[in-house]
Amino acid sequence: MKRLLAIALLWVAGVCRAQPVYQYYYLSVGSGNYEHRPEKFAEPGFLPFDELPEAILSARLMQGLLEKGAKAKGELVLSAEHSFITKQRLLAGLNRLDQRIRADHAVHPFIVFYYCGHGISENMGWNQFFIPGNYTRTPGNKSFEELNNSLIFLGDITDFFLKKKYEYMVLVDCCRKEGKDSSLPEKRLSYFFSQQNVETFKTVVAALKYLNEYHQANPVVFAISPGSVVPTVAVPEQSFIPDSKAIADEVGPLCRRSLLVYQRFSRGAKKEMTVHDFVAMATGKSLDGGSPAPVSFYEDQAPHASGLVIFRK
Repeated sequence: MKRLLAIALLWVAGVCRAQPVYQYYYLSVGSGNYEHRPEKFAEPGFLPFDELPEAILSARLMQGLLEKGAKAKGELVLSAEHSFITKQRLLAGLNRLDQRIRADHAVHPFIVFYYCGHGISENMGWNQFFIPGNYTRTPGNKSFEELNNSLIFLGDITDFFLKKKYEYMVLVDCCRKEGKDSSLPEKRLSYFFSQQNVETFKTVVAALKYLNEYHQANPVVFAISPGSVVPTVAVPEQSFIPDSKAIADEVGPLCRRSLLVYQRFSRGAKKEMTVHDFVAMATGKSLDGGSPAPVSFYEDQAPHASGLVIFRK
């Protein structure tokens, strides 16, 4: 009997040791400013992307949420007039975050990356791009290679984390202002390949789409299926920025849903919320009637994934 008890205690101790203690970090990006000076346009006939102050508010609210709920440390990267979110600025933010993690000697860092701003994709392979604020070309008639060189490719961000061997969650809040935004005609949303390239692309689209859906243990959550349109939505009750209406009246839908998830958690009896539960609740249709349900193909592949905590009281 004593031997069985000793074995049981050793097993429990081993399980406890197997659960890593995570240190939480974030990079919250708000791209709300876009080039509107005609003399800066690279192509004639370019339709400038509308200003999106909702993205600034969304990124700041997500910063407050992650600092309070996850006790996370990180970087807030915001655009301003004529100070745009560019590929260089975003990559610099990722590098600063990496330097902070290394300076902290974090053994098990977990990163939440949040982006709110204009984006573009096609409905075939789910290649998701973020629009830099200084981008002044019409993306609808560009090849994938051209877009990959000029825009911010989501795959480059997730590859950055994978190369550093960081665990992460990515929240993609690409949105537009319904009824106001003239920057994304339907032809730009439907495809960005030439018609000749489309036929070739169809042969590999299934495999490529599967990769870009991110069926993996690191969650990637899209505010809506890439290639579709989603509007900004009303700001829910929150305490992070009491004077939020001075910035904008609305936020990205994924920001709204993240705030609602935390609101429910704060009012509930549970002391912790896991990443698994966060994604499940945030993507659930029943959470909110004021925003469409986001999309994620997150899979709990890692043994500890279901127990990885994101919020604590």
